[in-house]
Amino acid sequence: MDSYLSAMGNLHPKPLGDLPDSVLLYAENGLDRRTGDRGRKHLHIVLIVGLIRTILAAVTATIALVLLLPLFLLILPFWLVSVLTRGIARMIEPEFLTREQLIQFDPVFGWRARPNLDTHHLMVDVFHIRTDQDGWRGDHSLTESDIVVFGDSFAAGYGVSDRHFFANLPGGYKIKSVGIGGYSMVQELLWMTELKNSLHRKLVVWFIYYGNDLFDNLMPDLRGYRKPFVRENGVSEEWEIVSSHVAPEQWTIIHQGRMQGQHHIPKLAELCSETFLAKRAYAASEYLIGKGKQICDEVEAQLVVVGIPDAIQLTTTGRQNLKALGGESTSFDADRPDKELARICDRRGVQFQAGKTFLDAGCYKINDCHWNEKGHRRVCEAVNALARNRRGGARAKSEPAESGAFVQA
Repeated sequence: MDSYLSAMGNLHPKPLGDLPDSVLLYAENGLDRRTGDRGRKHLHIVLIVGLIRTILAAVTATIALVLLLPLFLLILPFWLVSVLTRGIARMIEPEFLTREQLIQFDPVFGWRARPNLDTHHLMVDVFHIRTDQDGWRGDHSLTESDIVVFGDSFAAGYGVSDRHFFANLPGGYKIKSVGIGGYSMVQELLWMTELKNSLHRKLVVWFIYYGNDLFDNLMPDLRGYRKPFVRENGVSEEWEIVSSHVAPEQWTIIHQGRMQGQHHIPKLAELCSETFLAKRAYAASEYLIGKGKQICDEVEAQLVVVGIPDAIQLTTTGRQNLKALGGESTSFDADRPDKELARICDRRGVQFQAGKTFLDAGCYKINDCHWNEKGHRRVCEAVNALARNRRGGARAKSEPAESGAFVQA
């Protein structure tokens, strides 16, 4: 035991050599009391600095809140109004169907309008829509109508409720619209064939929208929906309608931009220029218009082709933008679709009307290519004026039309 204690050394502090008596060493841990005192003083300084920083941060945050309070109070009413508006809108906004819910598959036409609807649809704005037993809009039946309008979503009146729809507005003649969103001239011609016997001695007005109809005639689908289209027969070199691919399944080969509907304005720019696409599109249109004229002649109906411009074609700035989107610089002409269809109709013995003669940019909705209520009033007036001019027989090209009537382009 004594030897063990000797090995541990003396546990009591003792003076070290010639060092001052005030410097002592604890043999068990070597802790200098003065060094411990200096550590405690340094810790006090760190704590004080940290406390000061915390106080300064709190003061700064308080000042910032005080300065931001007026801005918060200014924004608060607008935020509350926004929240309340969205809440009220959700409460009073009617339920609506999507575009896909308005149509159903058809093996002949690709798709057709759903019959007997009484609902709302959303296209920028929510609008009320009703369809008859065949799926068409309008208060009048096909049998009792004086005028039958074939077309796509323009003929179907997309964007306005029934009370503003051109086919329901008063004008002296009963109008029946046969059309649905996305149709091309090919599908519209097939409906002329289907309804031929109901067109006997009626005025048949064919709306052709330049934004996509001319191009879509050549395409086998629309946003993945398979549809009939026209192509040149490789043997006879004649145009023909192709529908063998039409099926409920979506078309698998499709460009993303076309799926999202972003292609039509650049394609319109190409149609306003001397391009390969324009040559094919106008040739296909002539084939379809010729077939439509043949159908109408067989039932003693009068056919009028009406070119519907896109709003971008109706302003100087719009035409400049259209050219920049894909028009061929030396041959671009925003009126080329009107001029080409006018020549086609003249060769085929069909009356043609350029829609720009009664429509302007103010007739179209903002952020949507369709007509607003003003546009529908203009269309109703123009179609009724055409019927009035028809009462005395075919009007000579040189004879002036009534106010608001169609005139030769």
